[in-house]
Amino acid sequence: MNKRIYLFLFVSLCMISNIRSEDQFDKIKADLNSSGCVMISFISIIESDIFDSEDSLVSSLCLDSNGRYLLNAGSDSYLYDLTNLYSYSADNAQVTVERSDPNSLFYQSISFIKKIDTTFLTEKISDNSYFLTKRAKQNKSIPDSLLLTLDLKHNMISELEFRDINGERNRIVILKQELQNTCSDSTFLPNYPDSVEWIRF
Repeated sequence: MNKRIYLFLFVSLCMISNIRSEDQFDKIKADLNSSGCVMISFISIIESDIFDSEDSLVSSLCLDSNGRYLLNAGSDSYLYDLTNLYSYSADNAQVTVERSDPNSLFYQSISFIKKIDTTFLTEKISDNSYFLTKRAKQNKSIPDSLLLTLDLKHNMISELEFRDINGERNRIVILKQELQNTCSDSTFLPNYPDSVEWIRF
């Protein structure tokens, strides 16, 4: 499984977050879409039936209305400044820099939230849960289906569940969400230890 794809998938999905169910869901999608700065803390959990194991990763996301983002996933981070994607690995002490644009796979996986209703068919299961089925001809990195659970009290998504390409169960549990008018520009400036190796493509 490509962990980066599913982390970035979450970045885009968490921009969906549910007045009573469908009306409340629409309101939360609108609030997230119109927010100048979205900050989310979450845990990604991968459960393997084959190896009878569970891996979890504490992560955070800061995303602004222009499309810039900073995703911290454990000791790794991914920074996009509208020109370059900086992928930092603390374990390898490396920063990989590659040109990126709105047509890139990762950018699309983040930005498709603005057209979420054309990306998925939504079936209401209960007051706080929805089953999402991907429409035809959508980004291949997006799972075919998702189970979306809402936190009605706090007006946000509480959990996403899906199967990855290996059939493993993936859960995204949202711990905290903040919406602000703007993000600090300094958030999207590359800032890494002096000792890292820079690799440019």
